[in-house]
Amino acid sequence: MGFELADVRRWSPGPRAFDVVCCVGARPWGSRRETLRAMAALTRPGGCVVLGEGYWRAPPDPAYLDALGCEADEHLDLAGTLDAGDPDLDLEWWVTCTPEQLDAYERRYLGNLLAWGRAHPRDPETPALVQDARRWRDAHLRWGRDTFGFVIALWRVAPAPEP
Repeated sequence: MGFELADVRRWSPGPRAFDVVCCVGARPWGSRRETLRAMAALTRPGGCVVLGEGYWRAPPDPAYLDALGCEADEHLDLAGTLDAGDPDLDLEWWVTCTPEQLDAYERRYLGNLLAWGRAHPRDPETPALVQDARRWRDAHLRWGRDTFGFVIALWRVAPAPEP
């Protein structure tokens, strides 16, 4: 058993090569459904596809969308996020983050960015990085806790048809 780090958009191990394919917080193949479809194509029948994805806990305020630099249709509600739209993928398990868990993630992430900024005051990218981190923090505190959620879900790939 081994691991290989590669850009999945340029690397192809062949169809149905893995027991488990996991992607958290990214959509390397495009939309959520395109990403699930591509992951399923890499997974053997009966194997698992695991996706970590953001979702809207409540409709987002337009000011929150502006702060994030995204559109409302970038995420769905939880039910829409868990709908694979593929009869060969059967939702088997999911877990959502609590607002407190998202707070902990944001504190660590933003704290690391701000600490890097303090440690590199002469780097030309520092002012923009610090400004973006503070903007993100303020948006999270104002709207994100009530609006944004994160889920990790597992789908089982349909078994191969019997001959």
